[in-house]
Amino acid sequence: MGLDAHSVEQGRLLEEHVLTRRAELAREAHEQWSAAGPHSVSPFVPCAASRIPVLLRSARLSASDVLWDLGCGDGRVLHQAAAQYGCRCVGVDIDAACIAEARRRADEQGVGGRCTFYACDLLRLAPGALLDGTLGAAAEAAAVGPRLPPPTVAVVFVTGHALSRMNRFLHGEWAGASGALRLLTCVESLDSCVDFEAGDALFGAERPRWPISRAFEVIRYLITSSLLFRSSAKTYLKYPA
Repeated sequence: MGLDAHSVEQGRLLEEHVLTRRAELAREAHEQWSAAGPHSVSPFVPCAASRIPVLLRSARLSASDVLWDLGCGDGRVLHQAAAQYGCRCVGVDIDAACIAEARRRADEQGVGGRCTFYACDLLRLAPGALLDGTLGAAAEAAAVGPRLPPPTVAVVFVTGHALSRMNRFLHGEWAGASGALRLLTCVESLDSCVDFEAGDALFGAERPRWPISRAFEVIRYLITSSLLFRSSAKTYLKYPA
């Protein structure tokens, strides 16, 4: 089966931003606040423009939502969300250059008042960070600001390696939110992502259990969205209409 249009576009972006820039990115291998640096678990590849509307529809956003993008890159998903739905948006990413570009584009597109961006090491986020809206020591020192509005929706569009390493943190945030947080992933799924850099990737410790809603939005395109809700001790799914 051939690739769908979204995947073809995403592949072109991967080639443009990573595969053809290997020598340039290698020079950033020791930069702490770079997607090519030692603490990064996912390269910077912008989300395909054709994929963003599908992603946002699956999130079931409204103006009352607070959308966080964990690994936001240049912020394009949040820019469109803020413009289209009027929701409050927070983007965090380890690449300081991407964060600067995200802020510039937000102002340029007239959504700077609804979008906030911080350079942040996702793997250093402390338990409760999303629940409290605090980045703490995970954020670049110069970027630490006041408490942020906790997310009602969080997008995590990263590699399977990164999603695997964030899995337990995300599960703890979702469970602690008691129904107030919806998690959305794209391509990779929280219940099946694998960190192939780990020696026990396939047969290691048991991963958290996730109830997953998988929404088919277009032919041959599967977007894996964790639209997760929790009511007291009962966990259940809300399937997209």
